Amino acid sequence: MDPRSAPSTRRRRPGLGAWLALAFSLLTVILTLLLVQVIERASTDQAKETIGHGLAELARQTADKLDRGMAERYREVSLMAGRRDLREPGASLAERRRILADIQQSYGYYDWLGMAGLDGRVIVEARGLLEGADVSQRPWFANALAGVHVGDVHEAVKLATLLPGQNGEPRRFVDVAFPYFDLQGRPAGVLGVHLSWQWAQDVERSIIAPLEARGRVQALIAGAEGTVLLGPPGLQGSTLATTSLTLAQRKRTGYRVETWPDGVSYLVGYGATTGRGLYPGLGWTVLVRQDVEDAYAPVRRLRAQALWSGAALALLVSLAGVLVARRITQPLGALAESAERLGRGETLQLVPNANDYYEVQALSGTLNVLVADLLRQRAELRDLNATLETRVGQRTAELERALAAVRASEQRVNAIVEASQDAYIAVDQRGIILEWNRAAERMFGWRRQEAIGWPLAELVLPERYRDSLGRALRVFRQTGHLAMLERRLERIVVDRLGREFTMRMSAGLVGEGEDAFFSVFICEISEPR
Repeated sequence: MDPRSAPSTRRRRPGLGAWLALAFSLLTVILTLLLVQVIERASTDQAKETIGHGLAELARQTADKLDRGMAERYREVSLMAGRRDLREPGASLAERRRILADIQQSYGYYDWLGMAGLDGRVIVEARGLLEGADVSQRPWFANALAGVHVGDVHEAVKLATLLPGQNGEPRRFVDVAFPYFDLQGRPAGVLGVHLSWQWAQDVERSIIAPLEARGRVQALIAGAEGTVLLGPPGLQGSTLATTSLTLAQRKRTGYRVETWPDGVSYLVGYGATTGRGLYPGLGWTVLVRQDVEDAYAPVRRLRAQALWSGAALALLVSLAGVLVARRITQPLGALAESAERLGRGETLQLVPNANDYYEVQALSGTLNVLVADLLRQRAELRDLNATLETRVGQRTAELERALAAVRASEQRVNAIVEASQDAYIAVDQRGIILEWNRAAERMFGWRRQEAIGWPLAELVLPERYRDSLGRALRVFRQTGHLAMLERRLERIVVDRLGREFTMRMSAGLVGEGEDAFFSVFICEISEPR
């Protein structure tokens, strides 16, 4: 029985359809994962940048609001100090107190608003607080007499017992004071304002409150020396030493992730007050911080969405790939079955389906042609095998004769070189010795095994001529030209014992390209000395 006609008992290997389906699925999964990774990284980086810029913008807005508020108070106190009805000698204390009370009523953050004479005693105050008290030692009075005073945040001193604390904390003020002058333009005293620090807290709340829904966001206001003027209870009054504060003190605006003394990593936006108009500013810095876990929660949600979307997309495309692979391989499977029958010796004509795609129809026609050619070639192969052994034997004999001729020629050349009375040296294009006959051994004193592989210049040239040979060889490698070729020249050489003598040489170039070498014959003219 013909073994080709027996059914195959070997395990059937996966077909093209299975491999295509697997390839489609793997490629889809890989490309989808890569695409999701790229999109996820770009989107998360952008989201992080947006969140960070948001905190930085909050810090900038807070600093700007503080500057605006202080600039308005600065301008308002300046205008108050110049009011004629407060400076006229005939104005009664009651009238002045009423004017100051009206101003205080119009802006509720004025905790104290009064006028002091040149002796430092309070003349009048909006609510009568500290009238007659000596404030000459207070910084706002002394500094305002010398010009204008804007004082940083401090706790109440003389007013501590007169004004109750807020939220269980002592009152804190920001001072603004201007000198005022009588109608003749002479200094008459100082008009001072204690601005409640509650104003800054309300500014901070107006900025931060809308963000409480996305996690705990905290704002800190630090003085010029880094002392926390407003912030979480655990930090208020302490001195910060963070990189974000240092950057803000350099008047920069931005954000960064950093670990604070409590061991928690925060995303921190930072900015600084710079003053506004005539108001010079107090060097405050604003830090808006949020726990990194809370700040980047939207990023984690974005990553999860990207991952699940990518997985769903990969699954759908993989299923589509399986269906496409099955459609592609179905006609090929039928064609493969017909080919197997041909392999078992059956004679049949492959008839492609009219609905098959072009490649299958072309392959069917080609296989039909190949089957016909195969039958014809089998007959030719039988004839060819009959003459092949004869041709191989003839070719082998020819190669053996050619090889023997080459070996004989090589032996003749070696015998001629060794029998030569002249020294023979073969040198490559870098001056390295390749061959060295017996006459060269007698002339220079170096044995063949010692000389081969050494630079020619070091063995046979006096030291004063060695550089010139090196330059000549470099020129040859660059230009292919060497002056000494095909000429008989006389040169001074040196033997192993260092004795110099004159010799006559002729050199030729053997071969081409990088494998070419110099063939040099040398005869001695003078005795070594």
